[in-house]
Amino acid sequence: MNAQYEFVAWGRNGYARVDDQFASRQSTPTAAEDPGNQTYVSGLVKLPQTNLLSLRLGTRFNNGVDLSLFVKNVFDSHPILSRTQTGSNLDLIYADRTFRPRTIGITITSRL
Repeated sequence: MNAQYEFVAWGRNGYARVDDQFASRQSTPTAAEDPGNQTYVSGLVKLPQTNLLSLRLGTRFNNGVDLSLFVKNVFDSHPILSRTQTGSNLDLIYADRTFRPRTIGITITSRL
C-alpha cells in the first residue's frame, strides 16, 4: 500500500510519500518444518507477520532535478524472513535472512 501527497512549498512542487509492505504470518508448515515429514529440519521457523514502512519527502525543480530525503524500514524491524541450513545435517548451522536495517539518505535524480 502506498500514498503520495503532492503540494507546493516555497514556489516548488513537493511531495510526501508513504510505502507500506505487509505480509501475514505463515499459517502452515512447509515440508521441512513438518515433524511428520522425512525432510524435517528442527531449527527452521514459520514466517512471522511483517510490516515494512518507508517514507520519502521531496521536491521537483523546473530543470528536471528531483531531490528527496528518505527513510526505509522506519521501525528498524528485523524479523526472520527465511532460515536455511548450511553444511551437512549434523552441523546445525543456519543462515537467516531479514530486512535491511533502517536506512536514511538523500536521492537526487535528473531527467534531461
